[in-house]
Amino acid sequence: MEATIQQLREALDTGEVSSKELVLLYEERIETYDKAGEEPKRKLLLGVPSHLK
Repeated sequence: MEATIQQLREALDTGEVSSKELVLLYEERIETYDKAGEEPKRKLLLGVPSHLK
């Protein structure tokens, strides 16, 4: 699903999604693109604290 920054902000503000869930969704999306062989490869450059994983 594609979403604008405003839509993401609203989802966070209303509790529809947590910041942790949003990061996990983006991790999954990046992995999907990388596995599909899309170029250029998208590399996840986030430091997620272990207690949030």
